[in-house]
Amino acid sequence: MPVPAPAVVPPAQRQSGELDLLLDALPEALRTQLNDSALTPETIAEINAWFAKEKLHKPVKMTMVIHTSELTPNDPNRYRIRAEVGLLSGKYAVVPHQQLFAYLPSADATEIAKEPIGASVTLSGRIGRCDLKQFPAGVRINVDIFDTVWIKDAPAK
Repeated sequence: MPVPAPAVVPPAQRQSGELDLLLDALPEALRTQLNDSALTPETIAEINAWFAKEKLHKPVKMTMVIHTSELTPNDPNRYRIRAEVGLLSGKYAVVPHQQLFAYLPSADATEIAKEPIGASVTLSGRIGRCDLKQFPAGVRINVDIFDTVWIKDAPAK
């Protein structure tokens, strides 16, 4: 008796990553271009202008896995957490890369600094940067979260 092939979940039906929510919020005309084989510099500029107008300085809450956790190199009064990859589901194939940093005052980082690399944490704050940038390896979404607060009681995802 043949063994059935495992079910494959199509990209459009996969669970969204945290950063997919920012891309999902784009107007349909811009969002549909995220499925093209390549984004033009003009489209990236349009998307970045929309992010600057609609998302910058807005509140955000995200669950992420800690990739690095450290005092910022140029400012010992700020602490930063870099998220591990995995905040994009692959829903928008033309944006395969991510970089997310969450910043908080170092005085407020005593507890979260004890969390190990690989720990899952939920943070809230406001978006201080949100843009797309083209690199030779592909397009990357960059997000910085400022005024970050660790939500310790957040349910696990």
